[in-house]
Amino acid sequence: MDYSDKPYERLPVCGQDAFKRNWSLITTQLRKADINHFALRNNRLYKIGILLQNQGQLRSVLNILALHTGVVVEYQLHQTWHTYIPFISPDSYFGRTPRYRVYYKFRRLGITLYGPEVACIVELWRQCDDHIECNYGNSIASRLPSTDSWSICPVDSITKQSTLLAEKIPSLEIDFPIDVVYTWVDGMDPEWRKNRDFFQNKESSEAPRHPSSIHEARCRNREELRYSLRSLCMYGDFFRRVYIVTSDQTPDWLNTDNPHIKLVSDRQILRDGGALPTFNSHAIESRLQRIEGLAEHFLYLNDDFFLARRMCPERFFAPHGQASIFSSPHNIPTKIADIIDRPIDTANQNSQALIENRFGRYPTHKPQHAPYALRQSVLLEMENIYHAEFKAVASSRFRSQNDIAVATSLFAYHSLCTGAAIPSSYRSRYIDINDPLFPLLISPFSELMRSKYDSFCLNEVDNGRMPSSIRDRIVPWFLAWRFPVPSPFELN
Repeated sequence: MDYSDKPYERLPVCGQDAFKRNWSLITTQLRKADINHFALRNNRLYKIGILLQNQGQLRSVLNILALHTGVVVEYQLHQTWHTYIPFISPDSYFGRTPRYRVYYKFRRLGITLYGPEVACIVELWRQCDDHIECNYGNSIASRLPSTDSWSICPVDSITKQSTLLAEKIPSLEIDFPIDVVYTWVDGMDPEWRKNRDFFQNKESSEAPRHPSSIHEARCRNREELRYSLRSLCMYGDFFRRVYIVTSDQTPDWLNTDNPHIKLVSDRQILRDGGALPTFNSHAIESRLQRIEGLAEHFLYLNDDFFLARRMCPERFFAPHGQASIFSSPHNIPTKIADIIDRPIDTANQNSQALIENRFGRYPTHKPQHAPYALRQSVLLEMENIYHAEFKAVASSRFRSQNDIAVATSLFAYHSLCTGAAIPSSYRSRYIDINDPLFPLLISPFSELMRSKYDSFCLNEVDNGRMPSSIRDRIVPWFLAWRFPVPSPFELN
Protein backbone atom coordinates (compact mmCIF):
# COMPACT_ATOMS: atom_id res chain seq x y z
CA MET A 1 0.00 0.00 0.00
CA ASP A 2 1.59 3.28 -1.07
CA TYR A 3 1.08 6.22 1.24
CA SER A 4 3.34 8.56 -0.70
CA ASP A 5 0.54 10.55 -2.33
CA LYS A 6 -2.31 10.00 0.12
CA PRO A 7 -4.01 12.92 1.84
CA TYR A 8 -2.73 14.05 5.23
CA GLU A 9 -5.21 12.04 7.22
CA ARG A 10 -3.74 8.82 5.84
CA LEU A 11 -0.35 9.66 7.34
CA PRO A 12 0.27 8.68 10.97
CA VAL A 13 0.16 11.52 13.49
CA CYS A 14 2.88 10.00 15.67
CA GLY A 15 5.47 7.24 15.71
CA GLN A 16 3.24 4.96 17.77
CA ASP A 17 0.54 5.16 15.11
CA ALA A 18 3.07 4.35 12.39
CA PHE A 19 4.29 1.35 14.37
CA LYS A 20 0.74 0.08 14.92
CA ARG A 21 0.18 0.09 11.16
CA ASN A 22 3.41 -1.85 10.65
CA TRP A 23 2.39 -4.27 13.40
CA SER A 24 -1.03 -4.80 11.86
CA LEU A 25 0.53 -5.29 8.42
CA ILE A 26 2.71 -8.22 9.47
CA THR A 27 0.43 -9.83 12.07
CA THR A 28 -2.52 -9.86 9.64
CA GLN A 29 -0.44 -11.87 7.18
CA LEU A 30 0.83 -14.18 9.93
CA ARG A 31 -2.72 -14.96 11.02
CA LYS A 32 -3.76 -15.65 7.43
CA ALA A 33 -0.85 -18.08 7.11
CA ASP A 34 -1.75 -19.65 10.48
CA ILE A 35 1.73 -18.97 11.89
CA ASN A 36 1.91 -18.93 15.68
CA HIS A 37 3.77 -15.94 17.09
CA PHE A 38 4.29 -13.98 20.31
CA ALA A 39 5.22 -10.43 21.36
CA LEU A 40 8.32 -9.08 23.09
CA ARG A 41 9.20 -5.55 24.17
CA ASN A 42 11.61 -3.73 21.92
CA ASN A 43 12.79 -0.26 22.96
CA ARG A 44 9.31 0.94 23.97
CA LEU A 45 7.77 -0.80 20.96
CA TYR A 46 7.31 -4.53 20.35
CA LYS A 47 8.79 -7.24 18.19
CA ILE A 48 7.45 -10.62 17.05
CA GLY A 49 8.88 -14.01 17.93
CA ILE A 50 8.33 -17.07 15.72
CA LEU A 51 9.67 -20.60 16.14
CA LEU A 52 12.39 -21.60 13.67
CA GLN A 53 10.31 -24.54 12.49
CA ASN A 54 7.93 -21.99 10.89
CA GLN A 55 10.67 -20.22 8.90
CA GLY A 56 9.45 -21.58 5.55
CA GLN A 57 5.94 -20.24 6.16
CA LEU A 58 7.39 -16.94 7.34
CA ARG A 59 9.42 -16.52 4.16
CA SER A 60 6.27 -17.07 2.11
CA VAL A 61 4.65 -14.21 4.04
CA LEU A 62 7.72 -12.01 3.54
CA ASN A 63 7.72 -12.78 -0.19
CA ILE A 64 4.16 -11.47 -0.42
CA LEU A 65 4.86 -8.35 1.66
CA ALA A 66 8.05 -7.52 -0.26
CA LEU A 67 6.00 -7.25 -3.45
CA HIS A 68 3.61 -4.68 -1.94
CA THR A 69 4.10 -1.11 -3.11
CA GLY A 70 5.27 1.12 -0.27
CA VAL A 71 6.29 -1.80 1.98
CA VAL A 72 9.95 -2.40 2.85
CA VAL A 73 11.19 -5.83 3.98
CA GLU A 74 14.78 -6.21 5.17
CA TYR A 75 16.89 -8.88 6.86
CA GLN A 76 19.82 -8.45 9.23
CA LEU A 77 23.12 -10.29 9.22
CA HIS A 78 26.11 -9.17 11.30
CA GLN A 79 24.48 -5.91 12.46
CA THR A 80 23.78 -4.81 8.87
CA TRP A 81 20.33 -4.58 7.30
CA HIS A 82 19.92 -5.70 3.69
CA THR A 83 16.97 -5.45 1.29
CA TYR A 84 14.99 -8.67 1.27
CA ILE A 85 14.62 -10.01 -2.28
CA PRO A 86 11.70 -12.45 -2.65
CA PHE A 87 12.71 -16.09 -3.29
CA ILE A 88 16.42 -15.11 -3.40
CA SER A 89 17.53 -13.76 0.00
CA PRO A 90 19.24 -16.45 2.15
CA ASP A 91 17.43 -18.12 5.04
CA SER A 92 20.71 -18.53 6.94
CA TYR A 93 24.31 -17.33 6.83
CA PHE A 94 27.02 -19.67 8.10
CA GLY A 95 24.42 -21.37 10.25
CA ARG A 96 23.07 -18.11 11.71
CA THR A 97 19.43 -17.30 11.01
CA PRO A 98 18.66 -13.69 10.15
CA ARG A 99 16.00 -11.54 11.67
CA TYR A 100 13.64 -9.42 9.62
CA ARG A 101 11.94 -6.06 9.79
CA VAL A 102 8.86 -4.88 7.95
CA TYR A 103 7.60 -1.33 7.61
CA TYR A 104 5.71 1.10 5.46
CA LYS A 105 7.84 3.93 4.12
CA PHE A 106 5.54 6.81 4.98
CA ARG A 107 6.46 9.59 2.58
CA ARG A 108 5.05 12.97 1.66
CA LEU A 109 6.39 15.26 -1.08
CA GLY A 110 9.78 13.60 -1.10
CA ILE A 111 10.22 13.44 2.69
CA THR A 112 10.30 10.16 4.61
CA LEU A 113 8.32 10.91 7.78
CA TYR A 114 8.60 7.44 9.30
CA GLY A 115 10.81 4.54 8.31
CA PRO A 116 12.84 1.75 9.93
CA GLU A 117 12.79 3.39 13.36
CA VAL A 118 9.17 2.22 13.76
CA ALA A 119 9.56 -1.06 11.89
CA CYS A 120 8.11 -4.32 13.20
CA ILE A 121 10.99 -6.73 13.81
CA VAL A 122 10.49 -10.49 13.46
CA GLU A 123 12.88 -12.88 15.19
CA LEU A 124 13.26 -16.63 14.83
CA TRP A 125 13.52 -18.68 18.03
CA ARG A 126 14.95 -22.18 18.19
CA GLN A 127 12.99 -24.86 20.09
CA CYS A 128 15.21 -26.78 22.51
CA ASP A 129 14.28 -29.51 24.99
CA ASP A 130 12.86 -27.31 27.74
CA HIS A 131 13.33 -23.79 26.43
CA ILE A 132 13.40 -21.55 23.35
CA GLU A 133 16.35 -19.35 22.43
CA CYS A 134 17.22 -16.63 19.94
CA ASN A 135 20.48 -15.74 18.23
CA TYR A 136 19.94 -12.04 18.91
CA GLY A 137 19.84 -10.23 22.22
CA ASN A 138 16.80 -8.08 23.00
CA SER A 139 15.25 -5.99 25.74
CA ILE A 140 13.99 -8.97 27.76
CA ALA A 141 16.02 -12.15 27.21
CA SER A 142 17.54 -14.35 24.52
CA ARG A 143 16.49 -17.60 26.26
CA LEU A 144 13.08 -18.37 27.76
CA PRO A 145 11.31 -21.42 29.20
CA SER A 146 9.28 -23.26 26.60
CA THR A 147 5.59 -22.93 27.39
CA ASP A 148 2.53 -23.11 25.21
CA SER A 149 1.38 -19.61 26.15
CA TRP A 150 4.54 -18.13 24.69
CA SER A 151 5.25 -20.28 21.66
CA ILE A 152 1.71 -20.91 20.43
CA CYS A 153 -0.23 -17.76 21.34
CA PRO A 154 -1.29 -15.84 18.21
CA VAL A 155 -0.89 -12.15 18.92
CA ASP A 156 -2.55 -9.38 16.91
CA SER A 157 -2.46 -7.01 19.86
CA ILE A 158 -0.66 -7.15 23.17
CA THR A 159 -2.85 -9.63 25.05
CA LYS A 160 -2.80 -11.07 28.54
CA GLN A 161 -1.48 -14.35 27.14
CA SER A 162 1.80 -12.69 26.25
CA THR A 163 2.06 -10.61 29.44
CA LEU A 164 5.34 -12.07 30.66
CA LEU A 165 7.15 -11.20 27.47
CA ALA A 166 5.33 -8.11 26.26
CA GLU A 167 4.72 -6.21 29.49
CA LYS A 168 7.94 -6.65 31.44
CA ILE A 169 9.61 -3.26 31.83
CA PRO A 170 13.40 -3.45 31.37
CA SER A 171 15.49 -1.88 34.12
CA LEU A 172 16.90 0.76 31.75
CA GLU A 173 13.48 1.91 30.53
CA ILE A 174 11.81 5.00 32.00
CA ASP A 175 8.30 4.68 33.41
CA PHE A 176 7.87 8.06 35.18
CA PRO A 177 5.78 10.87 33.59
CA ILE A 178 7.48 13.56 31.52
CA ASP A 179 5.86 16.87 30.64
CA VAL A 180 6.83 19.47 28.03
CA VAL A 181 6.95 23.23 28.64
CA TYR A 182 7.02 25.90 25.93
CA THR A 183 7.41 29.65 26.29
CA TRP A 184 5.66 31.55 23.50
CA VAL A 185 4.63 35.06 22.60
CA ASP A 186 2.80 36.54 19.64
CA GLY A 187 4.90 39.59 18.90
CA MET A 188 2.39 40.80 16.30
CA ASP A 189 -0.38 41.25 18.89
CA PRO A 190 -1.17 45.02 18.95
CA GLU A 191 -1.94 45.04 22.69
CA TRP A 192 1.30 43.24 23.54
CA ARG A 193 3.32 45.61 21.33
CA LYS A 194 1.64 48.63 22.89
CA ASN A 195 2.62 47.46 26.39
CA ARG A 196 6.15 46.62 25.29
CA ASP A 197 6.70 50.02 23.67
CA PHE A 198 5.30 51.82 26.71
CA PHE A 199 7.59 50.11 29.22
CA GLN A 200 10.53 50.21 26.84
CA ASN A 201 10.31 53.99 26.64
CA LYS A 202 9.69 54.25 30.38
CA GLU A 203 12.73 52.19 31.37
CA SER A 204 15.10 53.12 28.53
CA SER A 205 17.27 55.40 30.70
CA GLU A 206 17.61 53.13 33.73
CA ALA A 207 20.62 51.04 32.57
CA PRO A 208 22.68 50.33 29.44
CA ARG A 209 20.94 47.70 27.36
CA HIS A 210 22.25 45.60 24.50
CA PRO A 211 20.23 46.17 21.29
CA SER A 212 19.41 42.46 21.00
CA SER A 213 17.40 42.58 24.25
CA ILE A 214 14.61 44.49 22.48
CA HIS A 215 15.12 43.39 18.90
CA GLU A 216 12.06 42.48 16.82
CA ALA A 217 13.59 39.08 16.03
CA ARG A 218 12.98 37.99 19.62
CA CYS A 219 9.19 38.11 19.29
CA ARG A 220 8.43 37.56 15.60
CA ASN A 221 5.81 34.87 15.06
CA ARG A 222 5.73 32.64 11.96
CA GLU A 223 3.62 29.93 13.61
CA GLU A 224 6.76 28.04 14.66
CA LEU A 225 4.90 26.75 17.71
CA ARG A 226 2.35 24.94 15.52
CA TYR A 227 5.10 23.02 13.73
CA SER A 228 7.16 22.43 16.85
CA LEU A 229 4.13 20.71 18.37
CA ARG A 230 3.75 18.65 15.20
CA SER A 231 7.37 17.54 15.49
CA LEU A 232 6.82 16.70 19.16
CA CYS A 233 3.84 14.48 18.35
CA MET A 234 5.66 12.83 15.44
CA TYR A 235 8.95 12.07 17.14
CA GLY A 236 8.53 12.55 20.90
CA ASP A 237 5.17 10.96 21.66
CA PHE A 238 6.15 9.85 25.17
CA PHE A 239 5.09 13.07 26.94
CA ARG A 240 2.18 13.29 29.39
CA ARG A 241 1.09 16.92 29.01
CA VAL A 242 2.22 20.12 27.25
CA TYR A 243 2.25 23.47 29.06
CA ILE A 244 2.52 26.69 27.03
CA VAL A 245 3.53 29.74 29.07
CA THR A 246 2.22 32.87 27.37
CA SER A 247 1.44 36.52 28.04
CA ASP A 248 -2.32 35.82 28.21
CA GLN A 249 -2.33 34.98 24.50
CA THR A 250 -3.82 32.01 22.65
CA PRO A 251 -2.83 30.91 19.13
CA ASP A 252 -5.94 31.03 16.94
CA TRP A 253 -5.25 27.49 15.66
CA LEU A 254 -4.78 25.86 19.09
CA ASN A 255 -7.31 23.30 20.32
CA THR A 256 -7.55 24.31 23.97
CA ASP A 257 -10.12 21.55 24.62
CA ASN A 258 -7.42 18.90 24.24
CA PRO A 259 -6.80 17.57 27.80
CA HIS A 260 -3.09 17.06 27.09
CA ILE A 261 -2.32 20.75 26.56
CA LYS A 262 -2.66 23.66 28.96
CA LEU A 263 -2.07 27.39 28.58
CA VAL A 264 -0.31 29.03 31.53
CA SER A 265 -0.30 32.81 31.96
CA ASP A 266 3.07 34.29 32.92
CA ARG A 267 1.07 36.23 35.52
CA GLN A 268 0.43 32.98 37.40
CA ILE A 269 4.09 32.14 37.86
CA LEU A 270 5.44 35.72 38.22
CA ARG A 271 2.78 37.15 40.52
CA ASP A 272 5.04 36.85 43.60
CA GLY A 273 7.75 39.47 43.08
CA GLY A 274 7.96 39.35 39.29
CA ALA A 275 7.76 42.34 36.96
CA LEU A 276 4.45 42.30 35.07
CA PRO A 277 3.98 42.51 32.25
CA THR A 278 7.34 40.95 31.41
CA PHE A 279 9.21 40.90 28.10
CA ASN A 280 12.15 38.92 29.45
CA SER A 281 12.31 35.18 28.73
CA HIS A 282 14.98 34.79 31.43
CA ALA A 283 12.46 36.03 34.00
CA ILE A 284 9.85 33.51 32.83
CA GLU A 285 12.41 30.68 32.79
CA SER A 286 13.26 31.42 36.43
CA ARG A 287 9.70 30.49 37.45
CA LEU A 288 8.91 27.42 35.33
CA GLN A 289 9.08 25.25 38.45
CA ARG A 290 6.02 27.07 39.78
CA ILE A 291 3.69 25.80 37.05
CA GLU A 292 0.82 24.09 38.82
CA GLY A 293 0.59 20.35 38.12
CA LEU A 294 3.97 20.16 36.40
CA ALA A 295 5.71 16.76 36.48
CA GLU A 296 9.02 16.37 38.32
CA HIS A 297 10.72 15.62 35.00
CA PHE A 298 10.01 17.86 32.04
CA LEU A 299 11.48 19.13 28.78
CA TYR A 300 11.74 22.85 28.15
CA LEU A 301 11.52 23.95 24.50
CA ASN A 302 11.57 27.27 22.73
CA ASP A 303 8.98 27.49 19.97
CA ASP A 304 11.74 27.37 17.35
CA PHE A 305 12.95 23.90 18.46
CA PHE A 306 11.92 20.98 16.25
CA LEU A 307 12.51 17.27 16.75
CA ALA A 308 13.95 15.71 13.59
CA ARG A 309 13.80 11.98 14.30
CA ARG A 310 12.22 9.55 16.75
CA MET A 311 13.24 10.17 20.35
CA CYS A 312 12.80 8.04 23.46
CA PRO A 313 12.60 9.52 26.97
CA GLU A 314 15.88 7.77 27.85
CA ARG A 315 17.52 10.28 25.52
CA PHE A 316 16.75 13.02 28.05
CA PHE A 317 16.65 11.29 31.43
CA ALA A 318 18.42 8.36 33.06
CA PRO A 319 16.18 5.56 34.39
CA HIS A 320 16.81 6.68 37.98
CA GLY A 321 15.76 10.26 37.18
CA GLN A 322 18.95 12.17 36.43
CA ALA A 323 18.63 14.76 33.66
CA SER A 324 20.87 14.55 30.59
CA ILE A 325 23.02 17.60 29.86
CA PHE A 326 24.05 18.23 26.26
CA SER A 327 27.16 20.37 26.10
CA SER A 328 27.79 22.67 23.17
CA PRO A 329 31.21 23.07 21.50
CA HIS A 330 30.88 26.84 22.08
CA ASN A 331 32.59 28.38 25.10
CA ILE A 332 30.95 30.78 27.49
CA PRO A 333 32.66 34.08 26.55
CA THR A 334 34.93 35.50 29.22
CA LYS A 335 33.51 38.58 30.90
CA ILE A 336 35.55 41.71 30.16
CA ALA A 337 34.99 45.08 31.79
CA ASP A 338 33.48 47.87 29.68
CA ILE A 339 32.19 45.40 27.08
CA ILE A 340 28.43 45.00 26.90
CA ASP A 341 27.88 41.44 25.74
CA ARG A 342 24.63 40.03 24.41
CA PRO A 343 22.12 39.29 27.22
CA ILE A 344 22.32 35.57 26.50
CA ASP A 345 26.10 35.69 27.04
CA THR A 346 25.96 37.79 30.19
CA ALA A 347 23.32 35.45 31.64
CA ASN A 348 25.70 32.54 31.04
CA GLN A 349 28.60 34.51 32.54
CA ASN A 350 26.58 35.36 35.66
CA SER A 351 25.55 31.73 36.03
CA GLN A 352 29.17 30.71 35.55
CA ALA A 353 30.19 32.94 38.46
CA LEU A 354 27.51 31.50 40.75
CA ILE A 355 28.65 27.94 40.07
CA GLU A 356 32.32 28.81 40.60
CA ASN A 357 31.56 30.58 43.89
CA ARG A 358 29.50 27.69 45.24
CA PHE A 359 31.30 24.61 43.95
CA GLY A 360 34.75 25.83 42.97
CA ARG A 361 34.17 24.55 39.43
CA TYR A 362 34.44 26.73 36.36
CA PRO A 363 31.78 26.08 33.68
CA THR A 364 33.39 26.36 30.27
CA HIS A 365 30.79 25.56 27.63
CA LYS A 366 27.23 26.56 26.89
CA PRO A 367 24.54 23.86 26.75
CA GLN A 368 23.30 23.04 23.28
CA HIS A 369 20.44 25.16 21.99
CA ALA A 370 18.13 22.14 21.98
CA PRO A 371 15.39 20.66 24.23
CA TYR A 372 16.47 21.08 27.87
CA ALA A 373 15.83 18.22 30.30
CA LEU A 374 14.86 19.78 33.65
CA ARG A 375 13.70 18.65 37.10
CA GLN A 376 11.22 20.61 39.14
CA SER A 377 12.70 19.69 42.54
CA VAL A 378 16.19 20.80 41.46
CA LEU A 379 14.86 24.14 40.19
CA LEU A 380 13.04 24.69 43.49
CA GLU A 381 16.26 23.87 45.35
CA MET A 382 18.17 26.33 43.16
CA GLU A 383 15.56 29.03 43.78
CA ASN A 384 16.18 28.62 47.51
CA ILE A 385 19.98 28.59 47.20
CA TYR A 386 20.28 31.48 44.73
CA HIS A 387 17.30 33.34 46.12
CA ALA A 388 18.57 36.89 45.52
CA GLU A 389 19.59 36.16 41.93
CA PHE A 390 16.28 34.44 41.14
CA LYS A 391 14.37 37.37 42.61
CA ALA A 392 16.42 39.87 40.61
CA VAL A 393 15.93 38.17 37.25
CA ALA A 394 12.19 37.69 37.88
CA SER A 395 11.86 41.42 38.52
CA SER A 396 13.75 42.37 35.35
CA ARG A 397 11.12 43.37 32.80
CA PHE A 398 13.55 43.30 29.87
CA ARG A 399 16.73 41.28 29.42
CA SER A 400 19.54 42.92 31.36
CA GLN A 401 23.22 42.55 32.21
CA ASN A 402 22.28 41.07 35.62
CA ASP A 403 20.19 38.15 34.33
CA ILE A 404 21.04 34.52 34.97
CA ALA A 405 20.32 31.60 32.63
CA VAL A 406 18.26 29.49 35.02
CA ALA A 407 16.89 26.86 32.64
CA THR A 408 20.09 26.43 30.64
CA SER A 409 23.62 26.85 31.99
CA LEU A 410 22.77 27.37 35.68
CA PHE A 411 20.59 24.27 35.88
CA ALA A 412 23.07 22.26 33.81
CA TYR A 413 26.14 22.95 35.92
CA HIS A 414 24.38 23.03 39.29
CA SER A 415 22.87 19.63 38.51
CA LEU A 416 26.18 18.20 37.29
CA CYS A 417 27.91 19.38 40.47
CA THR A 418 25.24 17.89 42.76
CA GLY A 419 24.73 14.62 40.87
CA ALA A 420 21.21 15.50 39.69
CA ALA A 421 22.31 15.30 36.06
CA ILE A 422 24.77 13.45 33.87
CA PRO A 423 26.61 14.57 30.72
CA SER A 424 25.29 13.00 27.54
CA SER A 425 25.59 13.32 23.77
CA TYR A 426 23.01 14.79 21.44
CA ARG A 427 23.05 15.88 17.80
CA SER A 428 21.33 19.21 17.24
CA ARG A 429 21.62 21.71 14.40
CA TYR A 430 21.44 25.43 15.00
CA ILE A 431 20.40 27.34 11.89
CA ASP A 432 20.37 31.11 11.60
CA ILE A 433 17.56 31.97 9.18
CA ASN A 434 19.36 35.23 8.37
CA ASP A 435 22.28 33.28 6.96
CA PRO A 436 22.44 33.63 3.15
CA LEU A 437 23.12 29.86 3.06
CA PHE A 438 19.90 29.13 4.94
CA PRO A 439 18.04 27.74 1.86
CA LEU A 440 20.90 25.29 1.26
CA LEU A 441 20.93 24.16 4.90
CA ILE A 442 17.30 23.03 4.66
CA SER A 443 17.42 21.61 1.13
CA PRO A 444 16.34 17.98 0.54
CA PHE A 445 20.01 17.03 0.12
CA SER A 446 21.23 18.58 3.36
CA GLU A 447 22.27 16.57 6.42
CA LEU A 448 19.29 18.06 8.23
CA MET A 449 16.85 16.44 5.83
CA ARG A 450 18.68 13.10 5.90
CA SER A 451 17.89 12.57 9.61
CA LYS A 452 21.46 13.19 10.74
CA TYR A 453 20.27 15.26 13.70
CA ASP A 454 18.03 14.63 16.70
CA SER A 455 16.57 18.14 16.53
CA PHE A 456 17.16 21.51 14.96
CA CYS A 457 16.55 25.16 15.80
CA LEU A 458 15.55 27.87 13.33
CA ASN A 459 16.73 30.97 15.13
CA GLU A 460 16.83 34.56 13.98
CA VAL A 461 19.76 36.69 15.08
CA ASP A 462 19.70 40.45 15.21
CA ASN A 463 21.54 41.52 12.07
CA GLY A 464 19.60 40.45 9.01
CA ARG A 465 21.67 39.41 6.01
CA MET A 466 18.71 38.05 4.08
CA PRO A 467 15.69 40.14 3.09
CA SER A 468 12.81 39.61 5.52
CA SER A 469 10.36 39.10 2.65
CA ILE A 470 12.32 36.03 1.51
CA ARG A 471 12.80 34.78 5.06
CA ASP A 472 9.12 35.10 5.88
CA ARG A 473 8.20 32.98 2.87
CA ILE A 474 10.86 30.27 3.22
CA VAL A 475 10.36 29.47 6.91
CA PRO A 476 6.59 28.72 6.84
CA TRP A 477 6.94 26.84 3.55
CA PHE A 478 9.78 24.69 4.88
CA LEU A 479 8.03 23.88 8.17
CA ALA A 480 4.78 22.93 6.42
CA TRP A 481 6.78 20.71 4.06
CA ARG A 482 8.83 19.06 6.83
CA PHE A 483 5.91 18.56 9.25
CA PRO A 484 2.80 18.12 7.08
CA VAL A 485 0.62 16.17 9.52
CA PRO A 486 -1.57 18.31 11.83
CA SER A 487 -1.18 17.44 15.50
CA PRO A 488 -4.08 16.67 17.89
CA PHE A 489 -3.47 20.14 19.34
CA GLU A 490 -4.76 21.94 16.24
CA LEU A 491 -8.30 22.94 15.41
CA ASN A 492 -9.90 21.53 12.23
